[in-house]
Amino acid sequence: MADSTTAFENGEAGDANRVRKAAVREAVQRYLLRHPQASDTSAGIGAWWLVEAGVEAAPALVEQVLEAMVREGQIGRIRLADDTVIYTRRPASDQIQG
Repeated sequence: MADSTTAFENGEAGDANRVRKAAVREAVQRYLLRHPQASDTSAGIGAWWLVEAGVEAAPALVEQVLEAMVREGQIGRIRLADDTVIYTRRPASDQIQG
């Protein structure tokens, strides 16, 4: 019986994770529609953009969503000289590919 409980709990956790990822994605998309020139680090996006939208997410989850959006061509990623990664609305010419 414990195995089925664990499987059920894992299913719920997976569903919650998918819902949270979708909320992060939507919040980023909406923020960029309102602020097309915006760019920030994943930490800044989590601290400012998502908070503004009322979305809470772990930093690792925010980064996963942002990297998926880069791979899908929805946003751009720029790596600065100090290795800081900035996410932007439009892919930059010097964007590092996923």
